[in-house]
Amino acid sequence: MKKLLSALLVCLGLATSAFAKEQVTIVYAFGVGDNQTNYYRTLAREANAMQNKYQFLFDVKGGAGSTVAAKYVLTTPNTILATSSAHFIRPNFFPEESHRVEDYQELVPMCNLPVVVSSIKYKSWDSVPKDRPLNIGIAGMGSATHLFAMELKKRYPNLEVVPFKGVSEAMTNMIGNNLDFNTSFLGDTTQWNQVTILGTTGFNRHNNNPTLVEQGFSKDLGEMDIPQHLVVPNNVDPAKANEWRDVLTRASKLPSVRATYAIDFCKPLEVTDVKSWYQRQNAHWSKIAKGVKLDK
Repeated sequence: MKKLLSALLVCLGLATSAFAKEQVTIVYAFGVGDNQTNYYRTLAREANAMQNKYQFLFDVKGGAGSTVAAKYVLTTPNTILATSSAHFIRPNFFPEESHRVEDYQELVPMCNLPVVVSSIKYKSWDSVPKDRPLNIGIAGMGSATHLFAMELKKRYPNLEVVPFKGVSEAMTNMIGNNLDFNTSFLGDTTQWNQVTILGTTGFNRHNNNPTLVEQGFSKDLGEMDIPQHLVVPNNVDPAKANEWRDVLTRASKLPSVRATYAIDFCKPLEVTDVKSWYQRQNAHWSKIAKGVKLDK
């Protein structure tokens, strides 16, 4: 009887291990309330539904313009970083306090979305004073929204940047009348009826919102639609990274995932050579960041 019980337990253990999925966590680098978290939650759900080897989970570790999450992923097995152009910008702004771009590799480029500047105090740029202090919320020092705000500062020298962990946290503060402006994305902005969109990055209008370039701001802002993408450390097993890439790339093309992009007018990226794309993104954002003078 004992031998039979032992045999049954062994079989049960083998069956359980055969069906157990290896857990992999997608770690978002900004605020928990950001609309972009829906991209990755939906991506994980769809990836789990299409295979039985991995269970993709979702977590948030915002702070330091993406560096908190980047450093966590670098030292934590089976994690994937969900980030933006901040991954390339932050090390240029704060090289001694950031992650190193060369320690990571691209996994899945997902989509490009425009950045929005909005206000509840001002309805147009004509009403914005240049002779008094102003402030603007950003999603962390060294983030894409920080770079964006510094471009605006070229026209409004008295503009002070105020960092938060994500765009949704900054938006809440603007709604509470603590900020003159906020940097965010269309999905995080249009849900607030009292908010005026003053302009967006890019050269093309989205939902008929004016671009900043057409209003006389720097043409660099036309090149500042930002990518949402997944990266992993270089020390991840290549075979495992390729498996993750295959599953997540297929999941990213599903209508349910693309629908989360559409809220932000985030244009899907179709990339065949992810290594070259990663290098081009690093060069592009480094070039723009080097042209910005930070406040001391």
